[in-house]
Order: sequence, then C-alpha cells, then structure tokens
Amino acid sequence: MTDGLFQSYSVSITSIDQLSATGGSYSLRFSRDGHGGDNPHGDAEPFFRNLLRAGKLLSSLNRVVSVLRDTLPIVALLETFRSEAVARGGFLDSFPKAAGWYRLLYGDSR
Repeated sequence: MTDGLFQSYSVSITSIDQLSATGGSYSLRFSRDGHGGDNPHGDAEPFFRNLLRAGKLLSSLNRVVSVLRDTLPIVALLETFRSEAVARGGFLDSFPKAAGWYRLLYGDSR
C-alpha cells in the first residue's frame, strides 16, 4: 500500500520579480520519478505559492521545504487510497484546503 511513498518526488520553482514589493510571483511544477509523473502535492500548488510570498525568500523557501517533507507521507497515501478506490470501481478524491490540510470525499455525493 505504501509503494508510492518510496518514489522520487520533485518540485521546480520559477520566480519572477522576487524582489518586488508584492513578493513577486512563483510557478511551481511538481513531478514524480523525474519522468513528469503526478506528484500528489501538485493540487496544493496555490497554497505553496502563498507560502513563498509570505516573507523573505530564504525563510519562505525553508518553510515550503519543511511542509513538503512533513506532508509527503499523507499525500502519497491519499494518492494510493484514490488509486485503490478507482481500481475497485469506487471513488475517493482529496481537496487541499491549505498546504498541509486535505479534505476527502468518499463515494460520489452529487
């Protein structure tokens, strides 16, 4: 069940005008295994961009790396659970509510 946890995950951060008064803008690209596979952190990209703009770049970058490390086990398991649900004909989806807070939807509640 935790096979996904032991894969290589990466994030590429591009900054535009980071020294501006507004903190600049950032683009994050999440991937897995160096082959462009899905990285479960990708859904929370807007929250990670906000963390990067929250202060000085060095401290903000350290915070992003810390949150990524701390949340990798849970997002990897969420992705495993989602894949297993789909394989069984079910439905499970997760929605990021913040950089380290996710909401789960079991079944189709529409």
